[in-house]
Amino acid sequence: VVFGAWVGYAVAGGGPFLSAMDGIAAAGVVVEMSETHPWSDLAPLYRQIHGLERPAGPSADDLVGVVREALGIEPTVDRWSRPGQLWFEGWDEICDFYGRRLVVPRAERPGLRSLLAERVVDVDGRLVVGENERRLVTIWWPCGLKRGNR
Repeated sequence: VVFGAWVGYAVAGGGPFLSAMDGIAAAGVVVEMSETHPWSDLAPLYRQIHGLERPAGPSADDLVGVVREALGIEPTVDRWSRPGQLWFEGWDEICDFYGRRLVVPRAERPGLRSLLAERVVDVDGRLVVGENERRLVTIWWPCGLKRGNR
């Protein structure tokens, strides 16, 4: 089995990548990833800070479309969720982390607190930004299926 986890958004030209995975797998291919790009929820903040639009995607559904188009396969798609694992001990840590993601100069990062305040929740003494749930997708298909027999 060939397994790819968390790489779907970092691969340019998904078709050749998925074809290579399919080509070396003996039993099947499994791809696990978040439902949407991990940074897509930052688009409103990026727009507010920089005045620029960020793309809403890509998404796991986009990858499913590439599997269909590039391989001629209808993959199985399982959607699931689990508690989030990203938490912070304090505001300095939050502002530094999101400052890097939002491309904010280090000297201006403390100003992010006012933008992020409504998104921060205390969960058992840990600060969590946004939903404390990760929506995930497992996309898989068996191998040995030839085009036209899928």
